[in-house]
This record gives sequence, structure tokens and C-alpha cells, in this order.
Amino acid sequence: MSMKKRNRITVKNLRKIIDIIEVKNIKEEEAFNYMRIIKENIELEKAKVLYFPIYLNKKDDQGGWYISDRDLRVYINNIIEKNPNATFVIEKPMLEQISNPNAKLIIVNNIMESIDKLSNYYIKKVHPTTILVTGSVGKTSTVGLIEKVLKPNVLRIYSKRITPIILKAKIINYLTEDIEYLVLEAGLFYRHHVKFFSEYLKPQIGVILNALPEHIGIDHINTIEDIVKYKLEVFRYAKYALINQSDTSLKEVKFSQNKILYHDYSIDTEIKEVWDISKFNSKIQLYVNTELSKIEYQAAFDIGKILGIKEEKILNQLNHASPVENRTQKKKIYNHHIIFDGDVSGIARFSLFTKHNYKNAVLVIRALTKNGEEQENYSELEQFFPRFEKIYIFDDVPEKNIFTSSNIEIVKNHEFIKKIQKDTIIFYHYGSYYRKFNEFTLENLEKVIE
Repeated sequence: MSMKKRNRITVKNLRKIIDIIEVKNIKEEEAFNYMRIIKENIELEKAKVLYFPIYLNKKDDQGGWYISDRDLRVYINNIIEKNPNATFVIEKPMLEQISNPNAKLIIVNNIMESIDKLSNYYIKKVHPTTILVTGSVGKTSTVGLIEKVLKPNVLRIYSKRITPIILKAKIINYLTEDIEYLVLEAGLFYRHHVKFFSEYLKPQIGVILNALPEHIGIDHINTIEDIVKYKLEVFRYAKYALINQSDTSLKEVKFSQNKILYHDYSIDTEIKEVWDISKFNSKIQLYVNTELSKIEYQAAFDIGKILGIKEEKILNQLNHASPVENRTQKKKIYNHHIIFDGDVSGIARFSLFTKHNYKNAVLVIRALTKNGEEQENYSELEQFFPRFEKIYIFDDVPEKNIFTSSNIEIVKNHEFIKKIQKDTIIFYHYGSYYRKFNEFTLENLEKVIE
């Protein structure tokens, strides 16, 4: 993130956007080149930073969502000690907590309200074409592909969990005047999450990739129908709806005049066009040949077409694209090319990761995700094993004994790969690998599972 172009703002201009009660130890012309609300990968001590020290409440839509309660206000004095030039936006009651009389302060009535006004200011000033992607699996990869198609004047917002406060922080810092397109994913963990993104950003283009039974049992999400219903909010303000009509649940969604109909549920919309992203363009060269990848690439292709980009350019970008954020990767072990999934992977992701179109393929299970958001019944993975000639499971995988298929072989190390035919594709599954290791190496893969 530190290499992206960022917004800069002076105290004088800040006064025009947020309601400032008082400033202390700051000149009106002082400019900030980074506005910190949450942690970012940037050397903040070397930058002119405007801090918004807030209380993050996991039950508060503005603050937490997925994180634990954290009070960032308690770190003010430590930050001042490390970076005396830092400036803080605070509320008046916080003054007594600040020990340094020379601290640079901007006093407001409400910090969260100030963040909201600043975020709204940049949205209205830049007014980008906004694209919002939802679905049970494939959101991050799809958004990454859309970014490649729309480069250079595109802002892709990414975080493992995009919460309202993360969204606003990215907008405040990185939605600069040269940006034409804003693209991001909207995950459905609680039932109102997609609705929040849709109402806040009012995307011109909405995408639904798939609907799988993730998150059932959380926040009154009881059925796959609930999941579809809450994801349909991505289309409420959209002019263009991209939907995977091959998905068992999504094909029941109907578009009629200014309404979206799904069972007994309806949404008023102003959609101009509906695009079926299950209709794959054979000119696209996939990084990996899976059904999920087809949907991801087609969504990016169709968005390029909607926005008037020449097909030649779209194909050139997609045909040289690889997944972002360590999603599905192609790696090499013992001179064999493998398709590697080291993400935080549950059953839904596994089901689509393994739905491939290769003639000969085997599956390796090195580890399954631990401490995920859902309680997974990993015996359900076995229904996907017939897609492979053979399944190799490492002997230190605790769940190995729940599988009963006849084509399973238990292995202790990676020597077995040397015996696999050269024309056989190897799918390698290691849930949460990239939470443990930054780099893909055979040495890391060989380590005993804790």
C-alpha cells in the first residue's frame, strides 16, 4: 500500500470538511500525507500522519465487524513519543489522557462522524464508477482480475475483512482524483453486510459469483435462500447486474422490469442490463482450468465490455493475469507443476477449487483449515474425491481417518510426487498455509502439522 498515490490535505482544507472545535500546536498550512485510522503497512514515523484514535467495537457497524474490541485511543502517548510530529483528531474528553503539552491536536465533537464526512467528501469529489463483487467463493480473485482489466486508473480495495472503517480509511487515503474506477468485494458474514456496502457506495455494477451454504447459523442466516436474498442487495442501486446463472440457487433469481424477484422476495432496482457470467468466452486463457476460474475471468471480461474497453486489451490483460493475494497459485515440486491452494479454505472453497476440467488429476491434502469462522464437517469433502484419480493425504493430518474412499493413499513426505505421471495435474490443498508461512517452499510444506 505504501507505493500507492495518496491524498494530502491541510488543516485549512480539513476545516471545510469536518466540524473542528479547536486546534492546538498546528499551523493552518500544515499538510498530512497519510490519515491513519487503522494499521497499514507504511513507515508512519517518517510520514506526516493525521491519526484518528478510535474505539473499535466488534458489535459496532462502524468499527469492528470481524475483529475483537480494541481501544486505539490508549496508544496516543506512545505514538507521540515515537513520532512527535504526529497530529491527532480527538474528542474533548480525551484531552485529559494526553500527557504531552506540545501534542498536535484537532478537537472535534465526534471522531467517527468526522471520518464519515471525510470519506463522503472524497467519494463525491472523485465520483468513481464503483463495482461491487459478492459471492461465497472467488470474490478476491475476481476483484483482482477486474483491477487488471481496468488499469491504470483503478483503486482496488482489499483487506482480509473489509469493514466499514477499513473501507472509509482506504477511501480517505487512496481515492485520489485520477481514479476512475473503485472496485471491491462485499463479504456476507452477517446478513446486513452486503446491504451496507451497497447503500454506502451505490455501485453502478454489481456481481454475484455463486451462493453456497457458508455462514448458515450465523446472525439468523438459516438457509441458502437467506444467503441469496441478502447477497441480492448488491444489485439494489446497480445499472448492470452480473450473475452466475449456472449456480443452482442463483438461477432462480428473476429480473423483471424494475424488480428482482426471488421466491417471495423482491427488490426495486433500475438495472439496465443483466449479464450471465456462466457463458464463458473461449478466447480467455485461464490461469487454472476450473469452473470457478471461468466465472471469475468472465465477470472481469464482461465488466471490461460494459465499460467500453476494447476486447483485445481485455483479453491481453486477462490472458497474462495471475491470482492476487496468494489465492490459487501454480507452483513446482520435484519438477511437477501443481495447483496450490494455501488460503483459509472451508468446504465451500474446497468444492469449487477441486471442480476442474483436466483429463488427469490427483489431489493432495496437506492440512485443513483450523479455527476458521465456520464449524466445518470435513467428512463432507469426500463427495468431491471422485473428481480425482487418487487422493494423497499426509499422515499427520488429524482428519485423515474420517475418509473412507478406496483411492486414498496416506503419505509421510513428498517423495510420492516423483512417481506421478508427468501429464497428471496435481491439486495441492493446504488450508491456512499463508497464515503460517510467507513463502512457498518444500521445507515449509514438510514441517509437521501442529
